Order: sequence, then structure tokens, then C-alpha cells
Amino acid sequence: MEKVIQLIWMVLLLGLFQLPSLALPELHNNNIKHYNLEGNASISGYVFVDLDGDCTMDSNEIGLEGVQVSLFGPDGFKIILECDASGYYIFPDLPTGFYSVVVGEAAAYELLNIGIVPISLTEDEVYTDLNFCYAGEQSLYEIMGNVYEDLNCDGVYDGGENG
Repeated sequence: MEKVIQLIWMVLLLGLFQLPSLALPELHNNNIKHYNLEGNASISGYVFVDLDGDCTMDSNEIGLEGVQVSLFGPDGFKIILECDASGYYIFPDLPTGFYSVVVGEAAAYELLNIGIVPISLTEDEVYTDLNFCYAGEQSLYEIMGNVYEDLNCDGVYDGGENG
């Protein structure tokens, strides 16, 4: 058996036999034409930092570039793309069917809304504003209070205690 394995390695190393190369479809960067999708529906939205926590993208809120958004389709296919510089993504040319859109993680941010969204698309439907909002660590927590000298050690700020 060992001689057979050595012979196979020699044949491969000498280039007498070549393994077939596999042409795998590109799954990233909006390249979905290889799926031969021929629909007229689409799903799009923004991934952004939500400063006020309302999950509505305001003019002062920034999109998150490079966050992965995945689409799981009715025939078992999966498309992965990354948001552009403004946080925008779009899945065009989709046929009618049931889909799931899943947003990936964004470093140093916490997702505020649901990260998996099921969608039923009808023919020619344009589903916009499927937005995913994140909060930065600085906007998740707020500590408020007074610093003062508690003269009577009761833990309550009383008039006359310096702060």
C-alpha cells in the first residue's frame, strides 16, 4: 500500500496527472450574477450607527462600511455581500419567494434590532429600508449623578454638602 501512495505522489509531483480545478462561484461584493437570478424584486437597506436608538437613519448617523449581509434564498442558495462606504447594501434581480436576510457583526458595536429578518417577496417587489442599527459602546451606557462630600455619611446629598 505504501508503494501505491508513493507512486501517486510521484505522478502528481511530476505533473503527469493534474487534478481538475473547480470553478467556485464568488459569493462576495454584490457578485450574484452567477446564480442566474432572473427576477425583478430586490431587497436593500443600510447598516449604521444609531446615535439616538430609534433605528431610523438620521443625517448625523454614519453607515458601517464592510459589514457582511447575507441572503438565504428559496432554493437553498446563499449570497454574501459587504456594505459600501455609506453602509448601503442591495440584493437585486430576485425572483418571487421566501428569503432570510442576516446581518453580521460590527466590531465595537452592539446590534439594536433583530439581526435575522424573514421576507416574502412578490413579483417585482422592491423592499427598501431593511435597516440594521448598531449602538457604539459610548451610546449604550450613561452614568449620571453628583459627586459630593457626604458629611453625615447617609449616602444622600444634603444641602450644605460640598459637591
